[in-house]
Amino acid sequence: MYPPLQEIPEQLNAQQQLAHLTIEQIKKDFLTNGLEVNLQTSTTPNYKEICTALVDVLNWLFENDSHKLMQLLYRIDLPEAKLNEALGNAMEQAVSETLASLIVRREAQKVIIRQFYSQGTKPNT
Repeated sequence: MYPPLQEIPEQLNAQQQLAHLTIEQIKKDFLTNGLEVNLQTSTTPNYKEICTALVDVLNWLFENDSHKLMQLLYRIDLPEAKLNEALGNAMEQAVSETLASLIVRREAQKVIIRQFYSQGTKPNT
């Protein structure tokens, strides 16, 4: 089965292909919402680098276009309960960092799920 959100950082750090596919998924979802995002990371990106690269974009959206930010979060399909819990626990200056973490985890999870099902594997029911 595919991993829960809390296990994703370790997988991103261990699997470069997953990290690169996650960056591409982030770019795709941002672009779908009319936001071109250039995630500057090293050639071997890790979880923390990807999150850090998103913070400035999220800060700008949070301050200048909160409606577009909400559309983006809906498009990414962040679980509302996780979003509310994380934002409720985040200090004001850490909101963008919290959102970046949630976005990276969810986007990586989408990549993992896609890979899981593209291999023709059926989950145990």
